[in-house]
Amino acid sequence: METNANVQVKKLRISATITVILGIVSAIAVLFTYLALCDIANYEPNQTLEWYMVGVGLLIWIAFIISTLASMKFLFDYLAKK
Repeated sequence: METNANVQVKKLRISATITVILGIVSAIAVLFTYLALCDIANYEPNQTLEWYMVGVGLLIWIAFIISTLASMKFLFDYLAKK
């Protein structure tokens, strides 16, 4: 049987791992968003893919922010009960 502290640590580790992965993906998304916005600024004829990349990048950033806030919540909960 796992104790409550072990469950909290497991949640914290999973959340931190997800946050790190989303941080790396967010850094890559920043690069692709920059390239997409450069194409948009240069008035490329078909900008559908570029706007799609900007939208996907925005969704990745939102997921990263939510993951970061969730990780902070798990950390603060763990530290408050420690």
